[in-house]
Amino acid sequence: MSTLDKAHELARALRGSDEYRRLKELKSSLAADKDAEKMVNDFLQKQAELQIEMMQGKQNEEKMQHLQKMYELLSMNSTAGTYIQAYMRFQLMMQDVSKIIADSVDDVMGEKNA
Repeated sequence: MSTLDKAHELARALRGSDEYRRLKELKSSLAADKDAEKMVNDFLQKQAELQIEMMQGKQNEEKMQHLQKMYELLSMNSTAGTYIQAYMRFQLMMQDVSKIIADSVDDVMGEKNA
């Protein structure tokens, strides 16, 4: 079996995972609650912006505190809070998968060989 076939197999496994199915189910519920959907989208946008800034070496305590307050408010909304928890679980799984793949080729792709 080729590497690309294995990649397609991994894609099917991801789509079949409990985390994916739960997130997809909750995404439908979120779309039905426009206020919750807006809260989640705003939060995810601000989170992405902060992550980019942190990767650039910028540390902004005020933005981090604002994001924490947004998360607390978001968690008070049942639909938004449940969705964001499922989103974070799925995101963590994806990070783990990416790390496993990256680690498997680190001996030829890693900085130590540069």
